[in-house]
Amino acid sequence: MYSGNDTATTTHIGPITDEIVDGLVKEFQRKKIKDKIMKHMIDPILCDIAEKYYPHVVTLMTILTLIILLMVSTLIIGLNSYKNQLK
Repeated sequence: MYSGNDTATTTHIGPITDEIVDGLVKEFQRKKIKDKIMKHMIDPILCDIAEKYYPHVVTLMTILTLIILLMVSTLIIGLNSYKNQLK
């Protein structure tokens, strides 16, 4: 656990890391860098994920739709049965 006695390291590391973070933030704000990151990193990752998991997502949506249809039909049948008992 850090005791707080190492002030020499803290005072030198803090400004250095602040400068590094500020420099990175400035670089990432540039449109050219953003476009490069999107084109070479984000888009390939998203395309790969979409390609691999598309069948799973479609299957999941189909199952959820069937479950909802079964719930609605059960509710309708139950309400009709309840109405018939009241008559």
